[in-house]
Amino acid sequence: MLRDRLAITVLLLPVVLWVIGVGGWIYSLAIALVLALGAAEYVLLFRTAGQRPSMLVLVGGVVALAATRALSGFALAPSVLTALCLLGMTWHLVDYERGAPASGTDFALTSAAPCTLAGSGPS
Repeated sequence: MLRDRLAITVLLLPVVLWVIGVGGWIYSLAIALVLALGAAEYVLLFRTAGQRPSMLVLVGGVVALAATRALSGFALAPSVLTALCLLGMTWHLVDYERGAPASGTDFALTSAAPCTLAGSGPS
């Protein structure tokens, strides 16, 4: 297992260093991709525990926050967070009406991840 991790590290290190060196929109795009993968992993982690956070809202929200932060810093973050909260609330309200057992918990999980993950995106 350690050998596999070292091989992946050796293969990805030049790419990561190149992306950091180039900077700009390529760096922002790479950060948004990593954050989207992290959000997808977050959803899959909670789905194995029986929860149902929204994959679409989470991944889209994290990418939207990362893009907003790269383009305008934190100026538009409150508007994007408000839109994500309303979208997540609507998503889980419809899910509740369809018989989901723990929509409140699922909404909390959906709302927490974009703030946590995209708070570390590009500035």
